[in-house]
Amino acid sequence: SSSCAGSGVKAPYQLTVILQDTTSSDFWHSVRQGIEAAGEEMQVEFTFISPGLGNARVSLEMDNMESAIIDESDAILLATADYEGFSDFIERADQRDIPVITIHTEAEARQYPIHVSTNPRQSVGLLVEALESKITHGLIAVITTSTPDQTYVQRQEMLIEGIRNIPSLEVSEIVVTNGEKVSVMQQVKLLLQNRTDIKGIVGICKGCVIGSSLAVRDLALKEKITVMGFESSPSEVQLLEEGLLDSIVVQNPFAMGYFSVKAAIDKLIGNKVEPRIYIQSILITKESLQLPEIQKLLYPFDSP
Repeated sequence: SSSCAGSGVKAPYQLTVILQDTTSSDFWHSVRQGIEAAGEEMQVEFTFISPGLGNARVSLEMDNMESAIIDESDAILLATADYEGFSDFIERADQRDIPVITIHTEAEARQYPIHVSTNPRQSVGLLVEALESKITHGLIAVITTSTPDQTYVQRQEMLIEGIRNIPSLEVSEIVVTNGEKVSVMQQVKLLLQNRTDIKGIVGICKGCVIGSSLAVRDLALKEKITVMGFESSPSEVQLLEEGLLDSIVVQNPFAMGYFSVKAAIDKLIGNKVEPRIYIQSILITKESLQLPEIQKLLYPFDSP
């Protein structure tokens, strides 16, 4: 980008942001808020593109990526659900010295330049620690989803490995569900009716957590079984308040957005940028729910 004519002052950087659905998803709305906050602070101008949720989404994202490269955007922030096919675009951008920052989902196959995401090991570590402090010894059921999403696959592997390192706890069941809360509830109820020795349940996805908590409620096992899990939603917050859910590990999407812009600007001005920028997750319990920083994290639409 050129300087403002004759003034010698650098024009604001122009960044293209290709994000998943920011209107109906709290998560992506928070990412966008973080991007905008960083933009105000660092004088960055954005072109936001959110191709929605339809089947044509990925090809629209690719068209937008193509345009951003042709228009010589200063940098590109990319968050797509499906990185297949993006490697060529990322290489082309790289050849033109346009930094590409990928957000949230670990881009497949080749090592992509700069990636901002949750540190999966840290978030699983938080949950395993909470599990160990809550349940002195006993059997744990892991409720997972058949979705091939790498985030869930990795989370499950790390969780099982983490529990295996605690001599007093043992994973006795891995229940594969479709991730929908009603059918999860039915599967978990069946499990708990057959296995009366289970002390703890960990849900890998949002539906897994909600369905498990509802099963525990229906069978009146709240005092006997501890339910924990990942991700946040209004239903999970309510379950925490009711004491049916012990704790959840949530990501910090606002920080993901903010630090992806910071990484792009650092790269553009020649500062050293780590290829992997990990944002810490947070464990939320009924006790910490009312803290202002937790409220901001859970209700991005309500915060100014």
